[in-house]
Amino acid sequence: AKAMGLLDNPKLLELAEQNLRIFGRMGQNERLMDDEGKPREIFTKLKYFLEKNPDIKLVILDPASDYMCREAEKDSAAAKDWTNLVSQLTLTQGRPTVLVAHHTRKENLGTNIFKASEKDKIPDLNADSIRGSGGLVYSFRWAMLLSRREYDDGTEKVFIKVVKTNY
Repeated sequence: AKAMGLLDNPKLLELAEQNLRIFGRMGQNERLMDDEGKPREIFTKLKYFLEKNPDIKLVILDPASDYMCREAEKDSAAAKDWTNLVSQLTLTQGRPTVLVAHHTRKENLGTNIFKASEKDKIPDLNADSIRGSGGLVYSFRWAMLLSRREYDDGTEKVFIKVVKTNY
């Protein structure tokens, strides 16, 4: 709030207070599904909260690994079960969109600084770059990648691409 200037702008602060519900539970187990594929109590509470607050139109699970069962990144069946569970949240009364923020595979580039002469070069962004089991990617309706590049002249660019959709 401070970095975004909300504290200096009462009108923006009021809008944020009216429209954001942030649940920081640092240090607590956030896994929505247990290792047997059953919903945990935290999932049931989240779903109940969404049912009681249909004005909520966006849920962001960030980072995804905090909310997955232990095997979801390695086991396609566990990933499919987890994505199905998460998708149930979109069926609550308010029909919120659920965004799941996940990491990409580490690039073995040796450096994160690119040559300024390569600024027009678009990185190869594809669904295979998403970390973990293919079940994570292919069970959701769509997937998008963000890639930030820093250049040796001190500039940077952000690339965004929808890498999977099944509409």
